[in-house]
Formats: sequence, C-alpha cells, structure tokens
Amino acid sequence: DINVRKAMQMALDLETINYTYFKGTAMWQPQGAVGEVLLGYFTPFEEWPAEVKEFYIYDPEGAEKLLDEAGYPRGTDGIRFKTVLNQLDRFDPGYPELAAAYWGEIGVDVEIRILAEAEWSSIATGWSWEGMRSSAWGQNEDPQTVLKGKGHSTSVWNIAKVKDAELDAKIEAIESATSLAERQRFVREADMYVIKNHWAVWGPKTRNFMPTQPWVKGYNGEIHLGQMLRRAVIARLWIDQELKEALRR
Repeated sequence: DINVRKAMQMALDLETINYTYFKGTAMWQPQGAVGEVLLGYFTPFEEWPAEVKEFYIYDPEGAEKLLDEAGYPRGTDGIRFKTVLNQLDRFDPGYPELAAAYWGEIGVDVEIRILAEAEWSSIATGWSWEGMRSSAWGQNEDPQTVLKGKGHSTSVWNIAKVKDAELDAKIEAIESATSLAERQRFVREADMYVIKNHWAVWGPKTRNFMPTQPWVKGYNGEIHLGQMLRRAVIARLWIDQELKEALRR
C-alpha cells in the first residue's frame, strides 16, 4: 500500500537527524535514485511538484492519518503493525535505530536485524527478505546504471523488489536515447517516477571522509575505479619514505 510507504517517509525528521546524528554533514533533503552532482539528470527537491513534496516532509500527524486510512489502526498496545529492517553488519546501525525510533512514534514496531555479508547477499539477490532492507541509492554514478541496476524488474539488485512495467519501459528508453538532452530527460522522468511511487524510504545521504597520512602519495580520495575496483586504487599509491621518517620525528 503506497500510503503505508508514504507514512513511513513522513515519520522521519531528516533535517533534525542530519544536524544531530550526522553533525550537519549529510544531504538531508529527499532525492530519488540519481545523484545530485549529475547536472541535467538530477531534479532538486525544490523543483518537485507540491503534490509529491508533501509526502516527503516531516509530518507525523499526517503519517498517522494515512495509516488509519490504510486500515492500520493502533492496537491496545499502541502498535499498528510490526515489520523488520535488515541491516548489513559492516555498516553503522545508528541511523536504522534512529529511523526505527521515529517509526515507533507512529505505531510501527520495527525490529532491526543485523546480517553478516553471506546472509545479506543471499536475501538480496534472492529477493527473500522480510519487511525492509537498507541499501544505498541516490548514487553519484552513471544514472542509467543506477536506475537499471536497482530499479529494473530483471536486475537481481533491484532494491525494493519492484516489478513495474512502466518503470522498466522508462529505463529502457534511456538506453535508446539518441541525444544527450533526450537521455537526460528520460532519466529525470524515470527518477521522478521512482520518487512518486515511494519504493524506497529516503534517509539522509551521507558523505564519505577519506583521511590519509601526508606521506601516502597518488591518492585523491577515490573509493574505487569503475565498478568497485578498489585494488586498482591501491595499486597506484606509494609511500614517501623520507617524508614519513621526517614527520615521525
């Protein structure tokens, strides 16, 4: 029920979470699948239609109203329904715990399950998880790859188990675009379709900080090259031994 997904989104005070838990370093205004640095492809929150924006703004009373209308009244214990959030063990569980606390305020009891890599990969590629799972979207990478990899019905990494023929068609249209302007328009249309359907509950988009010692040379903050090629980054680094020795004194 899309109204349940809208309510889950409206229950989160993303601005407060950003300026407290993330110390103001995150991008807290909602976005879709496409990263904000991809000019021409990205639609800023300020430019979204008003009827789309309203369901991404913190409004716990509005969220409760939607849940009532969706047929999930509070029980005698105050709980509307229970669900789970599957979290990969190598990521900080702090934000999921905060989100679960906000959802508890509207009567949704969320159990956080911390999964090891093998189990996580198994449920992700097998589409076998219960409830929700956390995942990265809104990436600053090729928008066609992001949308197809995590939104197309044929992709094993489809993050919300979406099977939507209209979304598939919009993603496939991107691949057949014959100009840059057309490609950008198709991406914006597909991205807005994702946003309107609330297949993901958006959280703050955090920054990566990559501190290094001054004697590590050839490094400019890259996480990987191409498709997760981390060793390719490491292979291009070297140590300035003289500088290292001098600074250690």
